[in-house]
Amino acid sequence: MIFIFIFLGFILFLINKKKLEKNVTIFLILFPFFGLIANNLEPFSSNRLTSIFYDFVFIFPIYLYLFTKKLDQGFFNMMESSLKFSFFFISIIILLQFLNPYNPLSILGKLVGLKVWLFYFLMTPIGYYYIKDKDQLINICKLLSKISIIPISLAIIQFFLVFRIGFNETMNLFYTPEVAKAVTQGFTKFSIASNIELIRIPSTFSFSTQFSNYLLFSFIPVLTCLSYSKDFKNKTFYTSIFILIIIASVASGVRGMYIYIPIFFIYYLIIRRQVDKLIVYGALVIILCILIYNFQFANIDLLLTDIKRLTDIYASSAFTDGLSYLLNNFFGNGVGTATYQTKNITGLQVQIGPNFNEGYFFKVITELGFLGLVAIILFYLNIIRTLYNCLNFEKEKTFKVLISSFMAFFALMITINIKSMHIDIFPSNILIFLFLGVILKINQINQNTRTS
Repeated sequence: MIFIFIFLGFILFLINKKKLEKNVTIFLILFPFFGLIANNLEPFSSNRLTSIFYDFVFIFPIYLYLFTKKLDQGFFNMMESSLKFSFFFISIIILLQFLNPYNPLSILGKLVGLKVWLFYFLMTPIGYYYIKDKDQLINICKLLSKISIIPISLAIIQFFLVFRIGFNETMNLFYTPEVAKAVTQGFTKFSIASNIELIRIPSTFSFSTQFSNYLLFSFIPVLTCLSYSKDFKNKTFYTSIFILIIIASVASGVRGMYIYIPIFFIYYLIIRRQVDKLIVYGALVIILCILIYNFQFANIDLLLTDIKRLTDIYASSAFTDGLSYLLNNFFGNGVGTATYQTKNITGLQVQIGPNFNEGYFFKVITELGFLGLVAIILFYLNIIRTLYNCLNFEKEKTFKVLISSFMAFFALMITINIKSMHIDIFPSNILIFLFLGVILKINQINQNTRTS
């Protein structure tokens, strides 16, 4: 089946080899549905390569454009020197760990690990060359917002169908029984109270964590469109999508969303320097929680108690035995040794950190060692610094909202890294670098406007 994917990708490249904008737009329209496609292709393949079919069909043709065109800013010259250095520094360490002679994995396992680390870095220049002007970016945000209605609505429909006809029966409408079991993590349920049951809903994605990543990202285009909208009709439309994202987040069954969404907006309001709103909204949330606990409304107090319990567990164990683990893996074990995707492709078991801690930073230590940890922290800090500089240079409110919401999303992904690996999971692993490139281009447009 891999040859079919490569063939389709090559055909797409030939059809649109001079049209980067068209290829990227097709990708942006279809990526919310890649999980649904991949899951339904899986029964017809003997390996898990169907889970990354989009790399062959869509990403490769897009990358071929970069390698077949003369680029005025090259691959990384659109970046300031500190960010460019961070990209090269982390890349060199990753390549050295690919060659690590003590890496126990087969060459396939190493290649999977290398791919997970490096493959999507080139989405940054793709984002830069994709955007021509600010109006195009507004249209992209409108497109992304409108498309999000489909997976969001489907998740809500799946949620209600579960309580109408059953969990297994609902998922079997979309997948074969075996695949349905896999995408729902064995039809996982969390019974919080007699009237509250959290169910893993994947919508159009391979599993619920991917869907939660998508929902968090969707705040970026929706908030941008809300800021851009001037009339009541458009504001109502995008406000409705915003509300649907919140509802779908509850429906997804991902308990972390009850924490991730508030953290996203805390970051967003701080970046926007709207501390007054943060204080007001924070006070309202505290009052609401007090009322829920006192009156035990619809057993929601039990849900909040369970979320607090989980937060305490994750917070207390986030760095347990971290220092000893760092010392034991000081020089790193090689790429792929702590990468979940290695298991998906090769079937090999991986262990991330001490006490089965799934934190991303423990993955960094396991694979890249101390120097890799320094490099990844430097990498993240320079991305944030670059985004902050772009934000300060931007004068238009709508694009300040876009950059601020993207910064909040990126900061949230880093925060979640303490507990898990959302930043490594589709679609965040692609969209972070794509939109970094987009924002770099907007900043370049602003600089050209100032000097002209």
